[in-house]
Formats: sequence, C-alpha cells, structure tokens
Amino acid sequence: MMSTPIESASEHVEWEEFARYRLSQGGDLRKYYPLTKEVEEEYQAWRKQQA
Repeated sequence: MMSTPIESASEHVEWEEFARYRLSQGGDLRKYYPLTKEVEEEYQAWRKQQA
C-alpha cells in the first residue's frame, strides 16, 4: 500500500528529528543525514520509544 503525502511528510519529519538528536550526541553527519540503511534499525527502535 502506498502512503499518503501526509504520512510520508510525517515520517520524514520524524527521521529528521532522530538525525538531529543523534547529531546532538556527537553522531556522524554522513551516517545520520540522509538516513542510511546502516542506521535504519536504530531509527525504528527510536520511533518505538517515542510512541
């Protein structure tokens, strides 16, 4: 199923918040922005904690 533009935008905002959070903790910009496959699992775990 395809997501709606609102769902896509919301998810984009969430991963940008995650990236800012990780960067504020000293994370590598190249790893977190844009979000890489390498950190997808970490991002999904963060999303679950935010719910």
